[in-house]
Amino acid sequence: MENDTLYQRISREIMGQISSGRLLPGDRIPSVTELRKSYGVSHITVLHAFRELCEQGCIFKRAGRGYFVSRGRMPSFPQHKIIGCLMRGISALKTDHYFNEIMAGMQKEAAIANYTLLFSGQAVRSLILHASPGEEALEAALEIRNLACGYLVDERISDTVAERIMRETGKPLVIVNRQTKLAVNAVYPDIRGAIGKLFAALKRMGYGAFIFCDSGQDTASQLEMRRCYRMMIKEFAIPDSCYRIVERTGFVPLETICSRIRKAFEELKGKRTVLLTPGDTIARDFYNRLHPDIIRIPEEMGLIGFFGLQIAHMHSPELTTLQSDTVGMGTLAVQLLLNAVMRGAVAAAGHPVPMELIFGETI
Repeated sequence: MENDTLYQRISREIMGQISSGRLLPGDRIPSVTELRKSYGVSHITVLHAFRELCEQGCIFKRAGRGYFVSRGRMPSFPQHKIIGCLMRGISALKTDHYFNEIMAGMQKEAAIANYTLLFSGQAVRSLILHASPGEEALEAALEIRNLACGYLVDERISDTVAERIMRETGKPLVIVNRQTKLAVNAVYPDIRGAIGKLFAALKRMGYGAFIFCDSGQDTASQLEMRRCYRMMIKEFAIPDSCYRIVERTGFVPLETICSRIRKAFEELKGKRTVLLTPGDTIARDFYNRLHPDIIRIPEEMGLIGFFGLQIAHMHSPELTTLQSDTVGMGTLAVQLLLNAVMRGAVAAAGHPVPMELIFGETI
């Protein structure tokens, strides 16, 4: 049984190389010795894979020279080199290009692989109108299943719906910008790693008091930030007297939030304080409202944004922010999906993409 699994894996991966064009008709297949060493298997297992591929007409043997890609009958692969995109539409906001940049990474990588991205109008509409689309997202996937080889799935589509999409279409998918409990690949910013590095840097810089702004939103990234801040409070043994939490900043008027921030700052006075915000846009709003009349930034209080949106850099002063590699996430999502399409079943995993601490003028 173990040998069967190994030879089938070798066979699938050779077929994937033929399908992708990395091995062309007439090209020599790696030798039995090379594959035996590469996969750590016996020569009998490699020969078993070769025999299967020969029987399918994918490769042929030349006596004394090895195995070569056949010029005759090839294995059957999808007729359409199309990736289904169950993603939100392009944002026209000049201050928020986060998902635009993710999709730019997707488009570039798909073009390199000679694939086309197919956006479902129904999926775009449902993702704009609903924070967690259900049947609409499933219907959008079914609508293009005869064209698409697999799907790139927006973070707003729940695990329940994503699982149904896989089951009812029989196609692989990759979830973009959030973690998942499903046995699928997912790409997302490494918020936990980034916040850990941020706290270490702030401690080295002498910051000893923290004001955490919690948006109150239940998006994947905001929930992860909330978890990570709690972990950092414990890991760095920050006493209750050295931090404050300003809640529901995504739902309360800006003037009210700034009053709460000022109160927290007064309670922490005497310590070097930093304000940690849930996003760059609201960080810019805080700066404009607080500085310089209420709290001088960074002289009296540091300020840090999140995600590295254009608004962090397009005005003065530039915000210090944790920046996501959005293009890298889009690129990786396409690579993972095409790997699943070409190789069949692959080990699913979460793929956190590192974030970078960009120093601006606000700490």
